[in-house]
Amino acid sequence: MRVAVVLLATCATLASAYFNTHQWADRSGIVHLFEWKWNDIANECENFLAPRGYAGVQVSPPTENAVIGGSFRRPWWERYQPMSYGLTTRSGSEAQFADMVRRCNAVGVRIYVDLVINHMADLVGGGGTGGSTANRQTFSFPAVPFSQLDFNPPCVITNYQDPIMVRNCQLVALPDLNQGVPWVRDKIVELLNKLIAFGVAGFRVDAVKHMWPGDLQAIYSRMDDLPTSHGFPAGARPFITQEVIDLGRRSRDTRGIHPPRNDHGVPPLGRNRSRLPRTQPVPSPNELGYGLGLPAFASRPGVHRQPRQPARTWRRWQ
Repeated sequence: MRVAVVLLATCATLASAYFNTHQWADRSGIVHLFEWKWNDIANECENFLAPRGYAGVQVSPPTENAVIGGSFRRPWWERYQPMSYGLTTRSGSEAQFADMVRRCNAVGVRIYVDLVINHMADLVGGGGTGGSTANRQTFSFPAVPFSQLDFNPPCVITNYQDPIMVRNCQLVALPDLNQGVPWVRDKIVELLNKLIAFGVAGFRVDAVKHMWPGDLQAIYSRMDDLPTSHGFPAGARPFITQEVIDLGRRSRDTRGIHPPRNDHGVPPLGRNRSRLPRTQPVPSPNELGYGLGLPAFASRPGVHRQPRQPARTWRRWQ
């Protein structure tokens, strides 16, 4: 009985470590700067977010993605079709990403990365934002590298109440990585620890219900501690929040790992967050109702603040 209690206490301690957002004591609220360039986010941290008490920023996936042109005209969702785990996207280069994280941390605004590790790209004909290529038919992604041995056999999800099908089949034809393969785990952990070394405070993990909880736990357990050189305390663990479509039956298996988020990425601790119109001024965290130090998120899709003006206006990535 005593051993069981100790094990339960240990598991609870390890799980709770990932719930810490590592925000500064006088800050609250996380803003989602969807599709912003890294240099613009750094400027926003220094000139707008930090002076107004914001705690952090969720950024778009930084990993190289497929260039999807033609009639699609470079859609937002191409960021969720990885070509490699390199860090070159239309938001900027790896060096610009690292500089953004450093500058935001310096003024007390933490960075949370949108992480896509469930799958690789389906539409690979245009190559990648970093110049890499892939062969969809043979499941070859040489820039990682991944081969057919690293993916689950192709199948279609026809029943979302079947957890085996949901986790082992392809999400909308995207090549489904097998996180149970040691090589796949190694490459994902390598990516996570590279981002942690740059100073990110945590991750929003995409498509969690399509991966096995045991595989995710094995991957998370290998993450490095957050670096003290970026102001994190010794032994601090990365914050993890997991994207799920709903909080119903099919997401229950991951609830004990880290806080879930629904299809808009809202953690249950921040259900009162707002989706703000593109031209509405961004309020302070207190005006949004975030005064409890909880990971609340305000979504700002593809917008940019003009210098010394409170209103946000649409700005394409080009």
